[in-house]
Amino acid sequence: MAKRVLAILLIGLLALSSCVALADTAEDRDAIIREKAKLTTKVERLTEEPVTLTLWADTKNNGAVGTLMEKLDDMEMLKAMEEKTGVRIECITPPVGEDETAFSLMLASGKYPDIIIGFHNYYAYSGDTAIEEGIIVNINDLLDYAPNYKAAMEASEFRTKSVITDEGNIPYIAMPIVADEPGLNVGGPIIRKDLLAKLGMDMPTTYDELHTFLTRCKEELGLKRPMALDSNGASKYDGLTAGFGFHLKNICTTHAFYMEDNKITYAPLTDGYYEYVSTMAQWYSEGLIDPDFASVVTFDDGVAMITSGECAYSTDHSGIVGMYNSVGKTLNPDFEFGIAPIPVRNAGDKVHIGSSSGATCYSAAAISTTCANPELAMRYIDQWFTDEGFMMANYGVEGVTYEMVDGMPTYTDFVMNNPDMDSVAILSAYATPVTWFSEYVGCRDISDATREVTGIWDEQNDSVGVIPGAVTLNSAEKETYGDLYSEISSYVEEMTVRFIMGLEPLENYPTFVEQLRALGAEEAIGAYQSAYDRYLSR
Repeated sequence: MAKRVLAILLIGLLALSSCVALADTAEDRDAIIREKAKLTTKVERLTEEPVTLTLWADTKNNGAVGTLMEKLDDMEMLKAMEEKTGVRIECITPPVGEDETAFSLMLASGKYPDIIIGFHNYYAYSGDTAIEEGIIVNINDLLDYAPNYKAAMEASEFRTKSVITDEGNIPYIAMPIVADEPGLNVGGPIIRKDLLAKLGMDMPTTYDELHTFLTRCKEELGLKRPMALDSNGASKYDGLTAGFGFHLKNICTTHAFYMEDNKITYAPLTDGYYEYVSTMAQWYSEGLIDPDFASVVTFDDGVAMITSGECAYSTDHSGIVGMYNSVGKTLNPDFEFGIAPIPVRNAGDKVHIGSSSGATCYSAAAISTTCANPELAMRYIDQWFTDEGFMMANYGVEGVTYEMVDGMPTYTDFVMNNPDMDSVAILSAYATPVTWFSEYVGCRDISDATREVTGIWDEQNDSVGVIPGAVTLNSAEKETYGDLYSEISSYVEEMTVRFIMGLEPLENYPTFVEQLRALGAEEAIGAYQSAYDRYLSR
């Protein structure tokens, strides 16, 4: 069956019970996991009489729903937590593709579930507005019921800024991720190491060296589509664009803005973007880029392309490399993708655009004002921030999905070598879905490729150009941005593809820029600039 992965594989904050430590390397992360595996803080019984809390969440990125389990309620971690706490979670999930409509109808009814996962993704205004309108509660008023969560959020000033709004409210329970600023990178270039060895080449580090590698793959090895591009002409996780100095496509963000000297910038208005599309247009004309890249639109399309044997270079999440290799080796035992440096103009250049989104905390959930017992809801959420809750959320059931080896949780063959289901989909049935109120460990399969990231992408990247994920638009800015950016983004995606494929002459770039300004690009930039200025003064 077709394998599926979560849209985002998350890297998590790991807080020690005695003192909160921030992991900056894979080794630090492993040390903290060992401490948490000792279960110093444990899940508590919250009620003697069974209590049910309702929870709203979409399932569009959960590979286990409809395969390993019928509904979210069937997650093994929820069953285990219910047994320990006495609190049952009843999940309310909209049909896939109808989540936005279902969310709007829920708000219109005035009858909300107790806990709403991903509220900020669907609500059109700011968290402050949602509190003011009486839809969700201010978590600030409930922190005394959640000592474990509070400790995690107070681990650094950066984390505190991530959860507190410009008005001083806390609208959402956060999902902490592993490193403090600038954060670990989760995606970037990957390369066929076996083909490098076959050609007798060193790892390419510059665009010129990458061009040579791709050319030799085409001319000497007969590859018909040496490099993959995202269907919109960019590269996933900014793996090809960061070396030209800009952010354009990152699955961790919903916008394409980045910073230069504390000023919000939009790539298509810069020389770096022009240099990128010019370079890609040349490579496309030389047959170095998949000629059908614009048609690779689904995950399965991408897997087929990367594992076809025709592709030697792409950009992706480090956690998916193991899956690519397992599929590729069925046809070629030498098939091996590995982590590659982000290409740069000149050897030794640093890049400033990372794939961690600049956030240590994602907004995971909100507690609604119609929750009959918000204190109990907060106490329940806090159990996921204990050491025992951490193990359940990240590793599932001991003896089934993981075993302890030398003090370290290690996934079993049931997870890592299951012939019928991808490891991430299995963990979505036994552990956390894509978004949850819990601390997270990174790249769940803990593969060698995951550890390579620290020594390659992270050392190369200072991430100073990444807008912190905690920068939030107020209602007026959201309205301005919402009115403008969708059309701007669609236009940029269309024109990027056209420039690269030679369907639009590069001589028309000035006209492209003029049209962007006419569509309100500078007003959209201004919305984020004012939000960033407020963030700095929190």
